[in-house]
Amino acid sequence: MIVLWLLLAFAAGLLVGALALPGAASAIARRRAEGPWRKLLGTAFSRVVAGEHREAARLLRSAVELVPGDDGLMLLLGEELRRAGDLARAARVPDLLLARRDLQPDVRAAALLLRGRLLEAEGRWREALDAYGEALEALPRSEEILVATERLLSRLRRWDEAVEVSRRLVRVNPERGKIVLARRRVLEAREHLAEGNPEGALEAAREATRDWPDMGAGELTRGDALYQLGRHRQAREAWLEAARLHPRLAPLVLDRLEHLEGDEGRAAVRGFAEQVLEDLADEPRARGRILAWLADEALRRGDTEAARGWLERLRRDHPGAQATARLAARLAAAGTTPPPPLARLLDQWAAEPPWPDPWRCTRCGAESAEFRWRCRSCQGWETLA
Repeated sequence: MIVLWLLLAFAAGLLVGALALPGAASAIARRRAEGPWRKLLGTAFSRVVAGEHREAARLLRSAVELVPGDDGLMLLLGEELRRAGDLARAARVPDLLLARRDLQPDVRAAALLLRGRLLEAEGRWREALDAYGEALEALPRSEEILVATERLLSRLRRWDEAVEVSRRLVRVNPERGKIVLARRRVLEAREHLAEGNPEGALEAAREATRDWPDMGAGELTRGDALYQLGRHRQAREAWLEAARLHPRLAPLVLDRLEHLEGDEGRAAVRGFAEQVLEDLADEPRARGRILAWLADEALRRGDTEAARGWLERLRRDHPGAQATARLAARLAAAGTTPPPPLARLLDQWAAEPPWPDPWRCTRCGAESAEFRWRCRSCQGWETLA
């Protein structure tokens, strides 16, 4: 009997040892890997901050392989893969995480947010909205999920729903929510203007400026609605207020004032352009557009000396711009009789806007032939210049 008990104790010891061995081995391996792992993480985070997303993803993938099981690290890897444009690999991260049933609500919400962003990048907008909806169920007060949801709703022109989500954001973060809500109202107002509904546009623009009084886009849009309603004096006041709030909008205001005043009020428009240059020291592209307009306007009234002065300033700031080359050619031909082909080309240039160069996003560098309140590439708000 004693021998039997000894054999049982021995067997139990072997079983306990066998069960404990993997955990012990894992702990030992983790301790051994911790040094290189921490070094990898430090380098990866520095790449994230620097915006080197492809290299950050490579380093994070190595860190995950070295010490697996960190949900936060997996999510960061997925986000960096998304930013690097590797959507197929990025999609595996939320798939792997959401296949588990033991996820904490915040991790589940983050994984669903990532999935929604990836679906949105593929143009699968309805599925993306479903993912954002599930994410909000897991984490109803998440700012980032609310913002992602209202952005997509705005893209789909589902304005009432976008505004409702923005109101939810106001309850979570009043300051950020009011900005987002005001921007939604501006986009809604622009949509009303495009549809020929200036009354609806004016109401939406007024609500935008009530939510965020210092918003130049709201004032500019309010002015556009007032102009369509024939209330020109009030439109002018709103446009000038927009330029005061955000000098970057000055070229847009200049275009509107030129159209409003006509030839009779050209001197007043010129005065606005000359005055606003002082506020554009930190906005080189907006300043370039104003300088090009002033040079063009001087050429139209035959003041070649003034045109030469504005052109010299434009050449210093934007030597390679199309506007600079075109204005220089027109100035050189002033007072002469160029051959017919050149004359036709110069007449064509004179009939076009003096700054033909595309608008460019100051955030991501994407170019657009037309001004847009939101960059289609990076979704930046009021970043085109």
